[in-house]
Amino acid sequence: MTKKPYVRFFNADSLGRTMSFFMGDEALAADLPFGAFSPFTEVPVGTDTFTVSCVNCDSAGKIMLTFGDSSVYTVAAVCIDDSVSLYGIREIFDQTNRSFAHLRVCNLSPDIINADVFANNSQILGGVDYLEISRYIDMIPDTYNFTVRGCGSDKILLNCGRQTVRSGKYNTLYFIGRVNSNPSVRCVFSVDAQSYDGEYL
Repeated sequence: MTKKPYVRFFNADSLGRTMSFFMGDEALAADLPFGAFSPFTEVPVGTDTFTVSCVNCDSAGKIMLTFGDSSVYTVAAVCIDDSVSLYGIREIFDQTNRSFAHLRVCNLSPDIINADVFANNSQILGGVDYLEISRYIDMIPDTYNFTVRGCGSDKILLNCGRQTVRSGKYNTLYFIGRVNSNPSVRCVFSVDAQSYDGEYL
């Protein structure tokens, strides 16, 4: 089945506000709560402008993205200096090894700086900074306990709990929220577009 251009939205606003996402004047995801994803929505080939708005937001975030025939993006709302911005995350297709699970990390928490990521007490990524997205790493399919620690430290900053990664599937582990604040810092485990064959329903 031929893949088509799609977009989904993710509310990672560290102030916990409800967000609405638009393409032009069309609302594609209205009243999305903190920590939630919208479904994938098909969009036309070409360059599109996306905006986000919320109650008590001083200004709307805006981003322009160009979609090819099979382009897929996750567009995240993030809070930078109390203003809402949009962050485009490309879903990259590389389904060459279906026997492994594939995991990447995206740090959207302003309080998680230069962090190391562990699976069952073994480090899998190092020095992940704010607004950084890692490459996909190959993992043996299994259930792992994921933790986030200060760079070069044993101190656990965030416990992501047990997550299962499966062969041939692609996942992103997102860090969102604030330390010692509301909403609190947390992990969100997503299934990415590469996990699907054909259209993203």
